[in-house]
Amino acid sequence: MVMLKKMEKYFAKHPQVNAGVHTVVGLGLGVLLTHPMADPHPVRWGLVLIGLGLLGHVWAGMQK
Repeated sequence: MVMLKKMEKYFAKHPQVNAGVHTVVGLGLGVLLTHPMADPHPVRWGLVLIGLGLLGHVWAGMQK
C-alpha cells in the first residue's frame, strides 16, 4: 500500500507523466483489441506497450 500512495502522490504532482503512462497502457490495450491493424505482431506490440506502462507505474512508485 505504501507504493500505491507514492504513485498517487507522484502522478498528482506530474500530470504529464500520468497522462503519458496511461496513454501507453491504453495504446497497448487498443493494439490487443484491434489486432488486424497492428500486423504482423499485435500481441507482441500490445504486451510491450502494456509492459512499458507498468514499468512507468513502478518507476513512479520508486520516486521520492
